[in-house]
Amino acid sequence: MVYAVTNGRITGIFDDQPSLYRSVNEYPNSAYRSFNNYRDAKQYLVKNNIPTRQKRNLPTIYKIYTDGVCENNHIKGNLDRIAGYGVFFGDDDSRNRTGYIEGEKRTNNLAELTAIDVALGIIKEELNQLDGSKLPSMQYEIDLESEYAIDCITKWSQGWSKNGWVTTKGYDVQNQEVIKSILEQLKFINGVYTFYGWDKLKFDKATGEVGINGNKKAEALAKKGMKEQKRKLKAIANGNGNGNGNGSGNSSGSKKSNQNPRQRKRQKQKRLVESQQQQKNKESICTFKNFVYLAIFLIVIRIGFDVVKVSSNSDNNSGAGNTK
Repeated sequence: MVYAVTNGRITGIFDDQPSLYRSVNEYPNSAYRSFNNYRDAKQYLVKNNIPTRQKRNLPTIYKIYTDGVCENNHIKGNLDRIAGYGVFFGDDDSRNRTGYIEGEKRTNNLAELTAIDVALGIIKEELNQLDGSKLPSMQYEIDLESEYAIDCITKWSQGWSKNGWVTTKGYDVQNQEVIKSILEQLKFINGVYTFYGWDKLKFDKATGEVGINGNKKAEALAKKGMKEQKRKLKAIANGNGNGNGNGSGNSSGSKKSNQNPRQRKRQKQKRLVESQQQQKNKESICTFKNFVYLAIFLIVIRIGFDVVKVSSNSDNNSGAGNTK
C-alpha cells in the first residue's frame, strides 16, 4: 500500500503511514489517496499536476566520525582486553563522546559498533525534538574505518534478521544486541529523512585528508575511553593494598603493580578457587555441627523417655506393694 498526497506539508508518494500522518495531520484541506502500487499512485499525481517528489532544498551534509579501539584484541582471555569508543562531531563540540566497553566481552568490533550506536542515539534525540513542520538543520553521514561494522549494518543484517540472528553455519551472530539497537535507531532516522525527501543515512569508509583527520580525532576519543577503563581496572586490582596510584604503598602493593595482566589473572583465579574451597569447608563444618546437635537432641529425648518410663514402673510397683 502506497499513499499519494496531493495537498499536505509535503506532497508526493509515501510507502508508510507514519510519513503520511506527518504530512497530512492537522494540515488545512489535506488530501491524499491510497493505491496498491507505485505506478498508479504516480499516475494519479501526474494527472493532478503534482510532482512525484516535491522540490525542496538539498540538506547540508554533516559528517560524524566514529571509532573503536581494543588493547590486546588478539588475546582470547577477556580479562586481558580493554576497549574504548569515540564519536567526533567537531572540535569543542558538546556532542563528542568517549567511553569504554563494560562487561566481560570487550572486542574491537564491539567498540566500533557501540560508537555507531551512540552516534545514532544523538541524531535520533535531535530529530525527536522537531515537529512535523520544521526541517532538520542538517543531514548526517557517518565515516568510519571498520568495514566489518559497515557490512554488519548494510549487507549482513537483513539476512541475519530473516534467519533468526543465526549465521549460515548455525552460530549465533556476534554483537547482535548492539546491531539490533543500531537498526532500530536507523529505522527511525531514515523514516524522518525519507519524509523530507532525503536519502537514507550513509556509512562511508573514512578516506581523504579530511576523513582521516576526523577519524584520527575519533580514535583519540576512543583511546581516551580505553585509558579510563584501564585506570579503573587498575584501581580495582589494587583495592586491597595501601597504594594510591602515585607509587606509595607497602611492598606487596609494589609487587602487584609490577605484575603483568596474565599474572594478575592467574592470582585472581587462584583467590577465587581458595574462596570457593573455604566456603565449602564452612558448609561442611556447619553440616557436621547440625548433625551433632541433632544427635544430642535425640539422645536427650531418649534419656527423658527412659526416665519417664522408669518413674512410671516405680510408681506401679509401689502401688502393687500397698495393695498387698
